[in-house]
Amino acid sequence: LSHAITDITSSFPKSSSIILGNELIHIGYGREGDDLFLFALPGNKASAADVFQITSNTTRVLRLKYKNLKEAFNPKNHEQLNDLFSKLFFSSLVTACHATSEIVDMNAVRTEHSHEFE
Repeated sequence: LSHAITDITSSFPKSSSIILGNELIHIGYGREGDDLFLFALPGNKASAADVFQITSNTTRVLRLKYKNLKEAFNPKNHEQLNDLFSKLFFSSLVTACHATSEIVDMNAVRTEHSHEFE
């Protein structure tokens, strides 16, 4: 989809939304040369703006830590990426819940995902 939009419009998309089955899905794109990072969430869990922001932040962190997207997804970095994504997405969850005034029971989250915090 990203390449098709680029070919048609001569510009690179930052996000798009599609219907898959009966569900709205928002997709964020992080691009670096020919390398592409995609991040998607269902529309009932996050807005297109949220997905765009998470994608932008994640791409920025990957570039800072690994210098480029290609190096970030080198198989030797998979364990580090699992840890990094867990922390980034947890931070995004807490931020999103705070923004919507939802109360997050941090003990329940930590217990449910204890393996991610080791």
